[in-house]
Amino acid sequence: MGPRRSWGWLEKYFYHSLDKKAVLYYNGTDQSVPLFFMRKLTQSKREEILRAAASVFARRGFHRALVDEVAKKAGVGKGTVYRYFNNKEDLLFHIVDQGARGLVANMERAASGADDPGSVLSTLIETMADYIRHNRPLFKVFQEMDVRERKKYFKDIKRYNNKIFHITERVIRKGMASGHFRQGNAKLWARLLASMSGAAYADCPPDKKNRITDQVMDLILFGISNRETKGWE
Repeated sequence: MGPRRSWGWLEKYFYHSLDKKAVLYYNGTDQSVPLFFMRKLTQSKREEILRAAASVFARRGFHRALVDEVAKKAGVGKGTVYRYFNNKEDLLFHIVDQGARGLVANMERAASGADDPGSVLSTLIETMADYIRHNRPLFKVFQEMDVRERKKYFKDIKRYNNKIFHITERVIRKGMASGHFRQGNAKLWARLLASMSGAAYADCPPDKKNRITDQVMDLILFGISNRETKGWE
């Protein structure tokens, strides 16, 4: 069998293509010819795989979940999953990343509303509550990852947290400017509110969400002091 025929610049282009949108195949002989090109990666297929992975991870946990199961659930081959994602860690992070991007977008929409700052703040809390409850199983799965693997994504997670803090702070400052809220440290309050919401809804049943939201808002707006007294008296 003679040496494989070289396809010159064409071979070099496809074998070193950075976007991986097409790969050249040969039939393994000296008469090798291009057989076909892989289909272009699509956003819809990527999202199908992510939905399937979220279901498998939530049911099986991180360590017991297999890429084969994800592929079967998504109705694709295992190789297709690896065309979109590097490994299980990459899959899980992109699920969390997609949810975080959705949360930020929903909070931005709520913050741009014309309602009074108190109502907007309540909507922000409910938005965070929905995100926390919906993704609770995946948060637990994320904790199963090796610490060294999780550290790779800390910068991205911090970036999303900062966006959440910034949106909340903006609403609080708007309330201060309009006289709805008293003057104070808006940056600190925003961080406390976001952290409080995360803790309050961590194990909250769906039918208790509105009650928890009211209690969080009551605490934020009025504190824990007796309203019939003044200050710390």
